[in-house]
Amino acid sequence: MKNRSKTWWLAAVTVGALALAGCTSATPAPDPASSASGAPAEDPEFTKLVEAAKAEGTLTYFNDFPPAINDQIVAQFQAEYGITIQYLALNSALLIERYSAEASAGALSADVVSMAQSADFFQDALDQGWTEELTAAELPAMADYPEDFKQGDTSATVAFGAFLILYNKDKLDKDMVPTTFEDLTDKKYKDQLVIVDPTTNNAFVGFYDALRTAYGDKWFADILKNNPKFYPAASAGAQAMMAGEGLLMTPALGAVAQALLDSGAPVGTVTPPVTTGPQFNLVLTDPSIAPHPNAAKLFANWMLSKEGNLKATGDLILSPFDPSTAPEGYIQMERVTPKMKKEILALLKIS
Repeated sequence: MKNRSKTWWLAAVTVGALALAGCTSATPAPDPASSASGAPAEDPEFTKLVEAAKAEGTLTYFNDFPPAINDQIVAQFQAEYGITIQYLALNSALLIERYSAEASAGALSADVVSMAQSADFFQDALDQGWTEELTAAELPAMADYPEDFKQGDTSATVAFGAFLILYNKDKLDKDMVPTTFEDLTDKKYKDQLVIVDPTTNNAFVGFYDALRTAYGDKWFADILKNNPKFYPAASAGAQAMMAGEGLLMTPALGAVAQALLDSGAPVGTVTPPVTTGPQFNLVLTDPSIAPHPNAAKLFANWMLSKEGNLKATGDLILSPFDPSTAPEGYIQMERVTPKMKKEILALLKIS
């Protein structure tokens, strides 16, 4: 396994229901030579795309982002173009099931999809004719997109995250706060740990695989001795922790912690010196079957432009345009394979 730390990122070129949201925020002045969406300001073809997208007026976005990130994306894109986004946010296993069922029935509702660590599904969807190669969409923003975040011709990483440890600041003494994932195996955390069941999302399989590489199989045996409580999603696990199911929870993205902080919950966060996180890759439904192909193309171009991507990610998740913000010990997550998943589930004694 390749353990790529933050230096790799520095080398770069630089469940749920349908929800609607909209707001505006201050934005930096765009380069006068280009639009906010990575296309020349006077490009007539791009102007036609914007007009066609606005005529469609809406698009549907399937993804496994936490709610706070989705709300930010919706608000920023709608402020930019006045186009409504309907999003369905579920764990990747349920999203794959939903998208596949709709596609097989010839009734796809999703125009754009973003999921973490789902390369095998994306290739299968492309082979089935459900999606198109991202390069085939001829998006202007792709010309300047960081090369290390392009996933071949199929997709591109539009955001990536670093997993944290969350804890209840009101109930966990300061001298009890862990600093590493390895610390969580200490017997003093017995019956106080909430962790995520990796069956629901490949990103969690990748997380446990990274810990296996860092700490060995013994980490899993020691964690199980602490009698952790398993939850199907980070948000559910974090809420359970704050409700008294435990004092610590992992893995979770910063956006999960921010949602709790915004609600007034006394949640604390730890960024371990060695960590990893999901890479959220974006694909487009084939325009011949997408309900809103022009709005989808415009949205994808916005997400892949520097200005649009930085607005979409904000302070809630990491942007491919600013990989230096990754933690110092960040490890690139490996591609999740069926063999890897089987081994991780066995180590966690999950059938």
